[in-house]
Amino acid sequence: RGLGGAWFLDRVEINVPLLGKTYTFQCGRWLSKNEDDGAIERTLLVDNEAVQEYKAKVPYEVAVYTSDIKHAGTDANVFMDVYGKDEAGNTLSDHVEFTTATKASFERGREDRFNFELEDVGTPYKIRIGHDNKGFGASWHLDRVVLINQLTHTSYEFPCGRWFSKSEDDKQIVRELPVAEAKTVGAKRGSVKVLDTLTMRSIKYQVSVVTSNLRGAGTDANVFIVLYGEHGDSGERPLTKSSTHMNKFERNNTDIFTFECVDLGELERCKVWHDNSNLGSSWHLDRIEVEQVPNDIHRTWVFPCAQWLSKSHADKQISRELPVQVDAAVAEARAARLAREAEKAEQALERLSLSPGASLRESLRASAEAEDAVATKRAEAELAQRQLDEARGRTPGALWTYNLEVVTGDHDFPAERSEVYVELIGRRSKAGELLSTLSPRKKKGGASSSSSSS
Repeated sequence: RGLGGAWFLDRVEINVPLLGKTYTFQCGRWLSKNEDDGAIERTLLVDNEAVQEYKAKVPYEVAVYTSDIKHAGTDANVFMDVYGKDEAGNTLSDHVEFTTATKASFERGREDRFNFELEDVGTPYKIRIGHDNKGFGASWHLDRVVLINQLTHTSYEFPCGRWFSKSEDDKQIVRELPVAEAKTVGAKRGSVKVLDTLTMRSIKYQVSVVTSNLRGAGTDANVFIVLYGEHGDSGERPLTKSSTHMNKFERNNTDIFTFECVDLGELERCKVWHDNSNLGSSWHLDRIEVEQVPNDIHRTWVFPCAQWLSKSHADKQISRELPVQVDAAVAEARAARLAREAEKAEQALERLSLSPGASLRESLRASAEAEDAVATKRAEAELAQRQLDEARGRTPGALWTYNLEVVTGDHDFPAERSEVYVELIGRRSKAGELLSTLSPRKKKGGASSSSSSS
């Protein structure tokens, strides 16, 4: 019907996330009474050669329980990240927006249920849930969240019992919740099996941000950080309230911030950035130090930077990813542990190949999973060994070679005939005076270079 009723259809694609397949139905013909054969209806067959396969998604039901206390409900938009580990120990995650929520959702004493198709994150061990603080009544008191895997009928419970509010509790609107219990409902009515879960504790991290002692090093921009560890990441954390200074991130100051999240394990790197807001946004960051509160493991992770985060300095970047400065003793212990785990995984694979009685299909599946586990453990062990080698290279007393390049200006003055000295100064020590006569090599453009060990 209508003046423009003619339609040329190229193809139809149907995506089935629960099967992990996208089907294509080719057409390439008119559906029109005035074109082609005059048909306005066609039967399309699937193009078997164009079927795209990917990792199938998993159906989850999410039950959100708002607390039954005064003003517990929220009108803000709620979101959630689900973190899990696969059989090889890899951390996986997926993001959820509660777009089907209504005005009646997340109100006092209410149980709201939603259905999602999530990436296969393995066994869930934590969620990060929060809201955008929008709406008249944004404050929210969450009692708990329950995830139900509809394929395995396994439920995972994440207790909370805290405010998500800019004016209540610790004024946080995003929280991480570790799984407290996992159970599977059996085929028999009322039968419940409690499962072992990867239980982790919520801990506090104290983040010390050291601004460099350089002219113009301080910033008035808003600063953010993400910590990454062996058990996932902390999520984006705004560094809003320093416990040491009212005016944050000023020259030669150390600002201390504290936030809570599920234990990240051994920290590996961090990402830090600012939003380039306000007039004095350029910032020279010296380093970031992180420790647990209380520091019962006596570990501090250091992330050296010594760079500008600025749109007008150096490489004009306002975001940096900083690897952790690895301590040789810690790196050696971790490398040894991962090497033992890799060896055990290889032994398990050998025993599996010799085990009789299993069906061919079961054997192939178990072998594939074991081979994946071996590959993962080997990669982790190799990475730990490289980090150990790097840490040993940073150990005081280790000998390093530095290539120095000195560029002489193009001016009409007599050439310098006296000896020139260079002194390198690092965080650990001074390298001492280095003579420019150490193996000088003439380079193009009036530059000369020399090599020295220190």
